[in-house]
Amino acid sequence: MNNLFKLRCNLLPHLKTRVRFISMEIWANEAHTKHTTESQNEADTKHTTESQKKLPTVLVFGFAGSHKNQIMPFNELYNRFGYSTISCILPCEYLFHYDIPKIHQCADAVIDRLQKENIDEVVIHTLSGNGAALYQHFNQRIEQQKKLEIKGAIFDSGPNPMAWLAQLPIGLEKVKFMEKSRIFLHVAHLGTMLSNERTTFGDMARAMVHQHRELSKNWKLYKSTPWNGQYMLDVERKTWPLLFLFSKTDLFVNFRFVRLIAETHRKRGRQVSTTEFPLKLTRYPNTHVAHLKLYPDMYSQDVHKFLKSL
Repeated sequence: MNNLFKLRCNLLPHLKTRVRFISMEIWANEAHTKHTTESQNEADTKHTTESQKKLPTVLVFGFAGSHKNQIMPFNELYNRFGYSTISCILPCEYLFHYDIPKIHQCADAVIDRLQKENIDEVVIHTLSGNGAALYQHFNQRIEQQKKLEIKGAIFDSGPNPMAWLAQLPIGLEKVKFMEKSRIFLHVAHLGTMLSNERTTFGDMARAMVHQHRELSKNWKLYKSTPWNGQYMLDVERKTWPLLFLFSKTDLFVNFRFVRLIAETHRKRGRQVSTTEFPLKLTRYPNTHVAHLKLYPDMYSQDVHKFLKSL
């Protein structure tokens, strides 16, 4: 059992603590600013303040089952660049139960927070398929609102496909066999619980039974709603720039599928940037949402370059 625990820690370097489930968290972090001295003239101070006000707020959407402490490094990255952040973790049960109304409620809660703080420009940073799903529904919920503008979007370790063969990095990323499958949601939920060290088999069994009961109702109602990978590939026709961060050693998201989405949007005339992190000898064989931890300099440089291009 100890060996199994160590193996999971090595496979999932980003997951170190037991997570809270069924908990939608939204929090804000302010940008880091340089302290001015009395000797600095008022013109320079005013220019710095006005420049900072023009920067969009970065929305960070967490990966499935993540905890605030696991998202904070991404907040701190943007805060160092001078950007304020608002973060939200979509409860993974909403996604794996395919409870679309609850996903909409989460997206609406983010929108309400932005409106209360009078924020009208955002950049979205998504982590894994859970973050990409929240991006998808957030994007659709604001379509009727003229006051909120998305300046760009960053996808780290996502989006991911629902089709089984498209998940394998063997050149079948265009295959749509079993593109809509409840089985995928069951497997993904179980994998999330295991990866987040929810080790009590009784807890997992109860969660799976509850998921089966909820999916039996929700799948009939909402199966026509596209999964985040299908949405990005076949539905979205927006114009804001995109940055995709991925690697071949991501065991949960097929890097070829991410490449396909990037190339599809590029062919549509969209500004698309990609960063494929190189193979690296490490004790962590899985780089899923661990790119910032494993490649901090490269990650920071490419994200900052993308922000400056907006």
